Amino acid sequence: MFKNLRQLCISVYRVEKKIALFALTPLLQCCPCLQEFHVNSNNIEYDVAQGERKAIVFHTELKKMVFNGFRGMENEIEFVIYILASATSLEKMVICRCTN
Repeated sequence: MFKNLRQLCISVYRVEKKIALFALTPLLQCCPCLQEFHVNSNNIEYDVAQGERKAIVFHTELKKMVFNGFRGMENEIEFVIYILASATSLEKMVICRCTN
């Protein structure tokens, strides 16, 4: 558990397998004091299989979320909706098609 982590930036790169964005949620749960969360993706193929969703875990400290490389795919939208629903103190969300 990363009890004191305040900012997390994850860059998702193309790998042989497709990536499920919801695989990032357990990582968020391990960071109870996280205030800023940045996801950078670049032309990634996402796993579209939805599977069973776990109950929403509230992230009471998360104030800012940045998603770079957003393409409007269904699982990206669902992940953003999850963050909106779970981050009760969210002040700012930035969604950008460009990549860093």
